[in-house]
Amino acid sequence: MASKQPLDPILYRNAEGDVTLIDIPTSIAAAQGTKDHPAFSRLLSSKPQEVPFAMNDPKSDDAKSKLAENTVDAALHEEYRSITERALNAIRTNFQGNWCHPRELFPEIQLKGNNRESMKREDHQPGTTENTFDDTLSWREESIEKSMARLTGLPQDLLPQLAEQCDSKHGDKKRFLVKYSSPKTTDETNSEEEKDKEGYLPYEPLQYNLDDSVLRLTVLDNLVTGKAAYTFRVPPRASCLSGDCSDATSLRAAIRTIAQEYDTPRKFDLILLDPPYTNHSAKRKRAYSTDSLGNLKDSLLRMDLPIANNGILAVWITNKPAIRTMILGAGGIFENFNVGLIEEWIWVKTTVKGEPMFALDSSWRKPYEVLLVGKAAANPYTVAEPATDVKRRVIAGVPDLHSRKPCLKNLLESLMADPNSYTAIELFARHLVSGWFSYGNEPLRFQWDGCWAD
Repeated sequence: MASKQPLDPILYRNAEGDVTLIDIPTSIAAAQGTKDHPAFSRLLSSKPQEVPFAMNDPKSDDAKSKLAENTVDAALHEEYRSITERALNAIRTNFQGNWCHPRELFPEIQLKGNNRESMKREDHQPGTTENTFDDTLSWREESIEKSMARLTGLPQDLLPQLAEQCDSKHGDKKRFLVKYSSPKTTDETNSEEEKDKEGYLPYEPLQYNLDDSVLRLTVLDNLVTGKAAYTFRVPPRASCLSGDCSDATSLRAAIRTIAQEYDTPRKFDLILLDPPYTNHSAKRKRAYSTDSLGNLKDSLLRMDLPIANNGILAVWITNKPAIRTMILGAGGIFENFNVGLIEEWIWVKTTVKGEPMFALDSSWRKPYEVLLVGKAAANPYTVAEPATDVKRRVIAGVPDLHSRKPCLKNLLESLMADPNSYTAIELFARHLVSGWFSYGNEPLRFQWDGCWAD
């Protein structure tokens, strides 16, 4: 009987490394393991898009005016369009078959608290307003149970029961109980002074897995029966902090704590950001919290990003010119953190047959997003300059759930001086990565067992 092998998320990559076809859910799944302990689980997904979306050009002057403020500069877009077309043609020439692996789709999910009938995940099409899974795991207002939803990504319709049980037992409205388990841990791991009589400890926003195996966090759903309904997976050597990204005090404290307790560096060779930019799609879907650009920039600056000398800072941006200026312009994020632009990675969203999700020349919406990659100065006394010839790469991929991006761990490691030994942190994370530190409002969102098919 043949041994089980994990799927490779890279379906195609050219010799130069500047054209890549990646499978999004598999890229996240692969990042849950290590070379010695590969991850075999499949991340549940949405049905891949089979045909491009039709987009009509604006007709009114008002619509055209608003469009000019919210889409990429015409000259820059022409450069993107040209390089993207060449990349897609190269993939079509050298790769045959569907542009994504077969997907494990979410099963039927009953939507509680609204008037919709239960829907099957396979009926959902990316880009529509009917986003079953995101509705189930999102929040509408702040409260004790909603705070827990933000911290862990737990399905919120079951949180009031969990909150009531924990409050009655512990008298602390901010505490939820969790049990830790892994192949290398035993009950003796937790101190008797802190341990609840059922073996559960109060949930802590900072989680750190020192093992080379997966750590499982089991959150108690029923303190009376001991039924545990929610289990989360922390990959090998991964750590995460759940917190309010608008207040970076907890992030700096967590980095200090881990550095003191586990002798880890206080600065990172790689920092990846996927900020929650304001856009109509996110507001309509309520998929995540967004804020004004001014407030977002202030939040990023307050983070005092702990980037190492010659470290890499990679930031996802949308096609709104103001956002690009916020990152690259005078007084922007790169300048404040002494980082110079060296590369741009264009993620073009395609159908399973390799067609762009939207026409490349669509006025309303472009079928791509861009990752700006910068390099920090060699020391604090020099100024980082942008590359004279910024390298551009194209990454093609069939979109998955709303706002879920490909995990670029393997590709970003090519920029590290030592790909086998580096420190990395992802900010505004919604899943964890083996060996990385993840920070955000919901870093455990897609680590819930309910998101995986074993």
